[in-house]
This record gives sequence, structure tokens and C-alpha cells, in this order.
Amino acid sequence: MLTNKKILFLSLLGIILIFPISAHAKIIVDMVTSVATVITTVAGIVTVVCWVITGLLFLTAAGDPGRIGLAKKMAFTSIIGTALVILSGVAMNMINSALF
Repeated sequence: MLTNKKILFLSLLGIILIFPISAHAKIIVDMVTSVATVITTVAGIVTVVCWVITGLLFLTAAGDPGRIGLAKKMAFTSIIGTALVILSGVAMNMINSALF
């Protein structure tokens, strides 16, 4: 016997499986793409700001080993952030081209 929870689950599963085929899928994909583009743009701006701060830390270190160490950590963080932003943009383009 099917309970209410099972009927609800199967109904939602059917809607999820059928919904992308419908005409509304394009609207949702466009909306998700727009949000992902905004997030990637903001992350790119934050990455550029991190690089500027890293440069300023190196310039103002004046030979202090502690500040140079902090600048090196910030440079490593900036490199990782830049790689993540680039990879997220590539992933977005790959997913978008796979869908359309």
C-alpha cells in the first residue's frame, strides 16, 4: 500500500524528471547561469583585490621576516583563489555548452 509520503515522493520525483523536458527548463537554466556569472564576477573582483593587498604587503614588509611570511601566505592564497575562479568559469562554460 502506498502511504502519503511515498505518493508525495513519487510525485515530486516524476515532476523533477519531467520538468527539464518542458519549456520552462530554459528559464531556469538562464536564471542559474545568470547567478553563476554574478558569483564568478564577484569572485574575480575579490581575487584582484587579494592580489593588490599581496603586492602592498610585499612592498611594506621592509625586510621583516614576519611580514614577508604573511605576504607569502597571502600570495599562495591569491594563487589558489585565481585558479578556482578560472576553473569555475571553465566549468560554467562546459556545463552550459553541454546543455545547449
